[in-house]
Amino acid sequence: MLKITLIRSLIATLPKQKATAESLGLKRIGNSRVFADNPALRGKINVISHLVKVEQVEDVKPAAKTAPKTAAAKATGEKPVAKTAAKATDGEAKPKAPAKKPAVSKAADSEAKPKTAAKKPAATKSAAGEAKPKTPAKKPAAKKPAASKEPTE
Repeated sequence: MLKITLIRSLIATLPKQKATAESLGLKRIGNSRVFADNPALRGKINVISHLVKVEQVEDVKPAAKTAPKTAAAKATGEKPVAKTAAKATDGEAKPKAPAKKPAVSKAADSEAKPKTAAKKPAATKSAAGEAKPKTPAKKPAAKKPAASKEPTE
């Protein structure tokens, strides 16, 4: 069994190295996972060897994703039951979706709410009472001809 711990950041690493670390379940610095030793795992470790610390451990179960047990299940030794299955077995009625509003025809709806056209506010005028004229685009400055230097005698 190998314990792999991420000791360096994944920032500024190659996408292949980030993907390899995430495939091993290492997302943050200090994250550790225990795996059974095999050639595929050794290949992954080789890709990110500069980012991880590998330790040989014995008699440790590999990390497995399991649902946490409730206090009652721990006492009786029962396996945890999914929430949806627990609700269905309790005999309780499932909550119904809220009732939909009755369909109203468009003609009846338009009579109930008259539509008003939205108007844009009028353009503001300057203090002189006239709108400001738009400024014309600037023309590029004309190039001056280069002064020719004639040899003087």
